[in-house]
Amino acid sequence: MHRTAVQIDEDCTTKSGRIVIQTKYIILEKRPGMLKYLTRGNVNPSGKPKMYYASTFEDKGGIHDTARNILTDYNVAIFYDEAGYTSNTPDSEICSMDCIILLLTEETLQTNNDVVNRILPLALKNKIPLLPLGITSEVGPLVGKLCNLRGYPSLDVLFPNSTDDTKLPFRERLHIWMSKFMTDTLEHKRILDNFRTRLFISYRKKDRQILRKLLSDIYQKADYRESLIWFDEYLTAGEDYDIEIQNMIDSSNLFIFLLTENMLEPDNYAVREELSRAIENKLPIMVIETISGAYAIPDKLLNYEGKLVISAPCDSDNISAADFSGIGNLLYKTMPEPAFSSKREELEHIYLLGMAYYLGIGAIKDKEFGVQMIRLAADKGLIEAMDRMVAILVEEHGDYNAAIKYQKNIVNYYDLKAGKSRQISDLEVFLGQMQVLGDYYKYAGDLENHEDVFRTMITALESINNLTEQKKLLEHATTACMRLGDVADIKVHIERSPEIKSEYFDETIDWYIKGYEYALHYQKYEESLMSLRMIYTPLMRIADEKCDLTDIPLKEIIEEYLKILKLIQDADTKYPCSDTRADLCACHKTLMELYHTVEMPPESLDNGQKMLDLARQGYLEGHNIDRLKTYTEALESFSKLQYEYGQTKDALYNLIKASKARSKYMEYPVKDSKTAELLFIDYISIVDLCIEEGRIEDARGALESAKVIAIENGMEDRPDVRNAIISRSDI
Repeated sequence: MHRTAVQIDEDCTTKSGRIVIQTKYIILEKRPGMLKYLTRGNVNPSGKPKMYYASTFEDKGGIHDTARNILTDYNVAIFYDEAGYTSNTPDSEICSMDCIILLLTEETLQTNNDVVNRILPLALKNKIPLLPLGITSEVGPLVGKLCNLRGYPSLDVLFPNSTDDTKLPFRERLHIWMSKFMTDTLEHKRILDNFRTRLFISYRKKDRQILRKLLSDIYQKADYRESLIWFDEYLTAGEDYDIEIQNMIDSSNLFIFLLTENMLEPDNYAVREELSRAIENKLPIMVIETISGAYAIPDKLLNYEGKLVISAPCDSDNISAADFSGIGNLLYKTMPEPAFSSKREELEHIYLLGMAYYLGIGAIKDKEFGVQMIRLAADKGLIEAMDRMVAILVEEHGDYNAAIKYQKNIVNYYDLKAGKSRQISDLEVFLGQMQVLGDYYKYAGDLENHEDVFRTMITALESINNLTEQKKLLEHATTACMRLGDVADIKVHIERSPEIKSEYFDETIDWYIKGYEYALHYQKYEESLMSLRMIYTPLMRIADEKCDLTDIPLKEIIEEYLKILKLIQDADTKYPCSDTRADLCACHKTLMELYHTVEMPPESLDNGQKMLDLARQGYLEGHNIDRLKTYTEALESFSKLQYEYGQTKDALYNLIKASKARSKYMEYPVKDSKTAELLFIDYISIVDLCIEEGRIEDARGALESAKVIAIENGMEDRPDVRNAIISRSDI
């Protein structure tokens, strides 16, 4: 068990005229496997690829730079031990990860530590993808030495801080690695196998400038769009590069040998390993010669019949003068003509070619061309291309209206398939796609079509004779009922006619009850966190609806909530997680408000304190904006309750903590537009409470903070803001 210091906010004090909270620290027992995580927007990591950041304690600070590089382009979850001690993380937790990031320094590789003694061999043994990151250039040779000493495969390393402008930039190398990691192994192979030809370029690292010009010119030729052009900077970090290079040569149709003065140096890897392998495989070899005067082809190539020599100027800046038609001639000799045609229109081929350029697999990344090809295949009816277009439009552009066009076609495809096959498995897929379509209508603001989709789902489900015997179908039925209940609830709040409003209210309750009944049937087949939440969530919605009625005694509603609370507590005991704690927090908040309404102060305060404790625990376990918002709102609502019960000092304490928590919103790139306004209100409330407590200096400090918030966020000219400040200026 490891002890770690956790920051808490303990006392109120004054510093430089502004209200702050004194920071203290408590020591928590940290159980093994209790990991923190980083995600885009710090949202829940559920369902995202899991990456584990392994470093020594001294290097733990690099997590944020690493995460920024990865999360900018990829929707993953990066887990790490908060204290920087990888020894806290058990083997089982490591093995559950989809990838391990190794932060390597000279000290890490030359000392005994958990990263090289446990994490690295564990990953290699269990074939977990590795992303080794070298902090300095000296790390490369040390990694090679370590691998030789311990019998590990030769690992390629990425260098985030490299200043060598002849190499592919770090972000491009990282993208090559991430594209392979993020793509299913079979999908990755399909994309690579889809290329018509494979070209392997052999060169010396000293000649990277020449190589890059050569690549630029090759990719400008439309004929080579369907050629996989491979060189060693496409090596994936963490792979055994000797074996990977051999495999790529073995699968190539053409071996391009970049002959320079550097290539003539004795005993170099390109000649010794790569060229020898190509000759052994009897590959056609194109020699691109850049040496002035009589060329000096290596001896083993002199009498090789399968070579073609193309002369390029000595000035490597003009490498484009090389006769690229020679490459085409060799390809025509080695490949059947249909395989070299760039005009073939097989939809799967077009789609996979688009994926190659979209993801940068086997080709230089070109998202615009990639999306163009994927869209072409989608518009011609390829289902997987339509599915990918939906993902691109939603995840990258947030364009739900455009995504709906493709999603409707996907739904129609699976509807026909399910109708023909009459198989439950096909029906499940169809309903899953219907659910996605229904949700997209909601996100696009089309409530009418959103409702129609889920009514269609329910109609289809209720036509099945043995519905209560089909676990997956019961899950869809529960979801559809809950969605329709939510729609009816929206209508309750926007309808003005009391009679129609009452009808919508009854409809809301009916749908939630039906969802609850389907959930009970589902639980017969599986007791899990999902099944338990499927049961108590509709009960919570029903109880919430009853709170708006005047003819139901509040104490009766309280009894219902206490039963729901017991269900949630049971779920949290069996499957403790952030979801159950959030549900407990919401339930305690409602009970706090109900007990306050029926004038039962002790019960109200007790539930308020439990709500606050759960919200705070949730925020400490995962610092993200949603949990911060929940914690802030809990502090504010409990503070108001304390004030009404005469606990002014405690109310002030919690309100100041709320203002500090609200201030942290500003640290997140995506902020609620109301954040500054709510923070201003918090500070004004602090001013009033400080005056009431006789803490005049603190009141003045809080007022200054309110002024700063107003000015920094362009609110100072608003009448309500100006009046709030002026009316308190004489303190």
